[in-house]
Amino acid sequence: MEKLKKTARGLDVFFKILFWVLAAAAAAMLIFDIVVLIRGLDFTDGSWRAFVGVYGVSFDLPQNIMEKIDFSRVFVYGMLLYFALLAGLMYGIYVIRRILKPMKEGQPFASSVSGDIRRLGWFSLICGAVRVIAEFAGKHMLKSLMHAAIPDGMSFNMTEAHHIDGTFFIIAAFLFLFSYIFRYGEELQALSDETL
Repeated sequence: MEKLKKTARGLDVFFKILFWVLAAAAAAMLIFDIVVLIRGLDFTDGSWRAFVGVYGVSFDLPQNIMEKIDFSRVFVYGMLLYFALLAGLMYGIYVIRRILKPMKEGQPFASSVSGDIRRLGWFSLICGAVRVIAEFAGKHMLKSLMHAAIPDGMSFNMTEAHHIDGTFFIIAAFLFLFSYIFRYGEELQALSDETL
């Protein structure tokens, strides 16, 4: 039991530090984004090959076309997506720390643990779905912006990466399985406490 307490304490410290690192990264990114929006997005120096990695779309355009395109909407969308990702990670860390709290006290089968693990499972499913929708919306926004800005008859090279990632389904399935295992442990613990 002491080993469990020690491991839970160590993990809790790790996740606490990670939480504040993410909070600091969010603050730094917010300052950077505000500065970029105030100064504007500048595509006037040099030849450009723009790559939007978040959406998996890359395109080659001449500099004179790049100067005419207003990327601020795509930038703001990407910024909001980034903050949503950080907020999601911070919420996940909060739930993990809730799971670790009774374990630090030597009570791995406290009544709240299975519910928190199940909550993480739903969180994984929601995050996976939001990621797919956000990527689709980002690609659509970028492509519509490009087609609206490019003069008729001008050709340009655009490549789009498609991939299917079902990892969030597997993670959610394992978390739901663990939640049932812990719920069974909670029931056994409750019966043991009643016997005593």
